[in-house]
Amino acid sequence: YVTKRKSFDTLKLLYVGNLNNRNIDITIIGFHNFINLYKISNITYTIIGFGNTVQVKYLNKLIDDLKLHDFVFFLGELRGDNIIKYYENNNIGISFVPITNYFNFQPPTKTYEYLLNGMPVIATNTYENSLVINDLNGVLINDNLDSFTEGLNYIYNNRFKFNYESILAASEKFSWNNIINNNFKKILNFNDN
Repeated sequence: YVTKRKSFDTLKLLYVGNLNNRNIDITIIGFHNFINLYKISNITYTIIGFGNTVQVKYLNKLIDDLKLHDFVFFLGELRGDNIIKYYENNNIGISFVPITNYFNFQPPTKTYEYLLNGMPVIATNTYENSLVINDLNGVLINDNLDSFTEGLNYIYNNRFKFNYESILAASEKFSWNNIINNNFKKILNFNDN
């Protein structure tokens, strides 16, 4: 995980993940609405992800149509070490999945990755995200346009209340190292007895 300290003077949003069936277009339109409504210009949104050809073309066209080239950077699919610098250089995670039966009880890997990099998270209010996100590390939103815009506004207005070190410390329990040492090894040792 990244150890570079984050400041929140300028918001730099990051989405990493699958683009299919995630309604990421809602986040792009909500971002557009936010910067126009509040006249905010010191903000960016980087999207890293994979999706089918139709979805990728649609998102690129949406960014074109909304004239967001100076704000939204759609990088496509990146893996491994190629992603690290984006976790280092961005400071707000986007964990946006539709609130459906399928996603509701699925552990939010994206959410954990952002938190373990000291990033507050704008997360849809799935059951699993609601167990992790609180006012010290982000905001829970509904899976619609207005709620995303409101969530972004909340993050912007509270950006100086977020603390990189506090987010990291509170999130350590979600790290792979902690899970292996405190959970997995106990299970293995139990089976050895």
